[in-house]
Amino acid sequence: MANELKMVNGVSVELTDSEMQELIQLRADEKEKLAKRAWKDNRIIAYGRWQDQLDEIFHDVDAWRTRIAKVKTDNPKYGG
Repeated sequence: MANELKMVNGVSVELTDSEMQELIQLRADEKEKLAKRAWKDNRIIAYGRWQDQLDEIFHDVDAWRTRIAKVKTDNPKYGG
């Protein structure tokens, strides 16, 4: 990995080893947060608007149930 820099009094300075480890951990934590949230975001998009879901339920509740089950299968809960 290329050396990371920080600005100190307008001068670029390389991060210390401990600062670099802290940055690596911070990035790993952020990546984990995104992964934990991704399944929710994907489901929300796949479910569609609630108004459209109500219309779908009204016209064919079994088709709606099948579609929702597929959304859940395609986007499993994180760690589950």
